[in-house]
Amino acid sequence: MIETQADIAKAITMRELISAYDWQSTSLGSLPSWQPDLRIAVDLILNSPLAMAVLWGRDLIQIYNDSYRSVMGDKHPAGLGQPVRDCWPESWAFSAPIYEGVFHGETRTFKDQKLRFDRNGDPENSCFDLTYGPIMEKGEVGGVLVTAVETTGRRSAELQQKQSEGRFRLIVENARDHAIFTTDVQGLVTDWHGGAEEIFGYEAKEILGQDSALLFTPEDRNGEVPREELEDAARDGRAPDVRWHLRKDGSRVFIEGSVSALRGPGGELQGFLKIGQDVTARRQAERELRQSRRDMQALIEGIPQLVWRADSAGDWLWASPQWTRFTGLSNEVSRGEGWLQAVHPDDRETARTAWRRAMEKRSFSAEYRLREARSGGFHWFSTRAMPTFLEDGQIGEWFGTSTDIDDLRKLEQNQRIMLGELQHRVRNTLAVIRSIVRRTAETSETVEDYAMHLEGRIDAFSRVQSALTRNPTEGVSLLELVAEELIAASAREGEDFVIDGPEIWLPPHIAETFGLALHELATNALKYGSLANSGGQVHASWTIEKTERCRTLQFEWKESGVANVERPARYGFGSELLSKTLKYQLGAETTLDLSPDGLHCRIDLPLPSKS
Repeated sequence: MIETQADIAKAITMRELISAYDWQSTSLGSLPSWQPDLRIAVDLILNSPLAMAVLWGRDLIQIYNDSYRSVMGDKHPAGLGQPVRDCWPESWAFSAPIYEGVFHGETRTFKDQKLRFDRNGDPENSCFDLTYGPIMEKGEVGGVLVTAVETTGRRSAELQQKQSEGRFRLIVENARDHAIFTTDVQGLVTDWHGGAEEIFGYEAKEILGQDSALLFTPEDRNGEVPREELEDAARDGRAPDVRWHLRKDGSRVFIEGSVSALRGPGGELQGFLKIGQDVTARRQAERELRQSRRDMQALIEGIPQLVWRADSAGDWLWASPQWTRFTGLSNEVSRGEGWLQAVHPDDRETARTAWRRAMEKRSFSAEYRLREARSGGFHWFSTRAMPTFLEDGQIGEWFGTSTDIDDLRKLEQNQRIMLGELQHRVRNTLAVIRSIVRRTAETSETVEDYAMHLEGRIDAFSRVQSALTRNPTEGVSLLELVAEELIAASAREGEDFVIDGPEIWLPPHIAETFGLALHELATNALKYGSLANSGGQVHASWTIEKTERCRTLQFEWKESGVANVERPARYGFGSELLSKTLKYQLGAETTLDLSPDGLHCRIDLPLPSKS
């Protein structure tokens, strides 16, 4: 026991001073005999960074913390354990009515209150934010909790005032969002505040004297968690209490708090203080947020697009696994402007320009080529990004996707090529039809003859066009071309004609003219040759002759079984087509021989290398 004021002044902290003080000489009695409410209040102010004091009993015995020493000035340490009236006679006229009101349950607060103190030898004017609130003891006011924030330096004191009000509400206004209660050393509830009633649903009369373990879940009780928690607090001074608990109605509440050991002046364990906050809603929100993030991650990693994020200036912050798999650039390498390494060198300025424009347009849109790590080739991608905005309207981040449009680009290119080819073929088709019409008119003797020949030749030309439509990129099969013309002449395969030759595809410009030549041969056979009577036959065959310079189609048309072969009186459209047009348009050499057995036609036609 420290006997003199000089000895007390040598103590380092107020906790040591309070523990060493002779409280038996005051109306409070010895420290071990203090009520739990008083101990809780004193423990609260000693742990507070604010200047706080407990004035206990009607004598208003002063107990204060280290921060309150600046308020006391030279009145410390004599003011510890001293009645307020004896310590502060100069302000008693101001404070006496306040204390009387507090003992009637009132709470009084003063902002920037001017007081004249004699705390440092000379009277001085000071300004304080003051709070006076009741400290309850067994349903009655047992003392006054004082918070004093000196506002001479107002700005630095505002934060302390908020903290002071928060701590004040924790005790005086029942701290409805915190469960606060005490237990004895066995864990039996000894004190139960309004916040605990609000959170757990038990009234004080229902739970006082009950084992606090009933607030734990069955699985925690089976695991002896309540006992271990008290043992940890007794050993270490404090133990975390962050877990699910049970309400009176059986529902669960997640508490985030702690258990602190309450010890007497001699260090003996007297019980435990439990303070915890109901964070069930926050816990649920965090769980939903985590689930939402998992769902978003699964969505991002599941879509085929390459996904990325960038800061407000367009420097990349993150790239999805799809980006890494395609480009071979890791998330770290792609940050900043590292992603440009995957962009085709010719397209990098396009990408940079798009970003510069994006800052004004507040949207990013560009098409450029990205290198595929697996093949080393480049694919066209359509890249789009939209910003997220901060509260002040400024861009926070960009969220973007890059979609592979390489196949679409190739398709568009093919469409342009096909459109050009179609236009070319239409012009050629019209030219061929004009030639057919003109030459048929020149070689026809009657209108009926003209109509018959014109219709047959246009039908033949149409058959070639149909075949080309079925295979626009490959051309027309020569076998199909020959067979269709003979069938159109009502010939039967195996009886009236035989076809023999390797598979070969003719390009459109060759197929159109060669198809007309076949039509003229078939029409001549039907009118004058082997198809004009029974017993006749057409043998169509071909081979391919290859040389170093070119490939040549050697086509032969042989008729047999023709009786009374007569040479025509004049040569018409068909003869001119075979002997002149094929040579002029296709570079072919044609030989026509009218033998006693029927017509023999040989056509040597140069072919493109890929036919």
